[in-house]
Amino acid sequence: MPWPSASNRKYRVAVTWIISGTNPPKVDLGPEFADLWSGVQSDGFDLLACDASGKTVNHQRVSWSYANKGATIQITCPTGLPASATVGVVYLYWGADATVSADPSTTVSGVPAAGFAVPPGGLPGVNLEGSQVVAEGNGYTASVSILAPVGGITLAVAPVALALADMSIRGGRELEDVEGLRVEVLDADSSGAPASPGTWVTGVRLAWSADRGAAILATIAPATAELGLLRLRAFLSGPQSGGLPDRAPTTYALLQGVTPTE
Repeated sequence: MPWPSASNRKYRVAVTWIISGTNPPKVDLGPEFADLWSGVQSDGFDLLACDASGKTVNHQRVSWSYANKGATIQITCPTGLPASATVGVVYLYWGADATVSADPSTTVSGVPAAGFAVPPGGLPGVNLEGSQVVAEGNGYTASVSILAPVGGITLAVAPVALALADMSIRGGRELEDVEGLRVEVLDADSSGAPASPGTWVTGVRLAWSADRGAAILATIAPATAELGLLRLRAFLSGPQSGGLPDRAPTTYALLQGVTPTE
């Protein structure tokens, strides 16, 4: 079960960071995380940090102001992250069934990596839900196309369908969770163009909410007016029982950089 295996919690937020060795992610949580500040203990003792399997990892409250609704949390990098993932995912939980009296915060050493969390809410962008790879002629192509202006930034949103239990267990229904991401732009037709598609992806996040589920957010900034292939991959970890295999669902979209005419 991905939710904390140690004790019950009611709420959570996903934290993403660019993987660099074992550098610990550090995330700022401001007043926009209203569900956090309305449900957490005033001292923060009920915070838990867990990897995608629900295993607790160490965290440190670098700064904490319940009155001002602001905190900085540093989290130990989980072990065993997917080798192909470039972005790691870890989860912060809060809202215990009973008051937590012991402070779990401990020193987390290492050079921190910037972590990012997305508050629950609307996600305005190009929705890639249901996009597939389809046969076309003698080959295959993505069923969704994105026109993205050169010199601009376009947000692509790719929902990730997780296996769900029939009922909530320890706070959530998820039987598997996202533990890593990889988003990249590739040469769509082996033409050698775009010459540097790797630079077209400028940011990657994982958004999660109880109502909307999980979604990959990727900001795309084409450098040239050429055709690329956007590939968004989520690495999922199954339950500790091993009943579900680990898997990596992938979303594709054709990405055309366009030069604005005015």
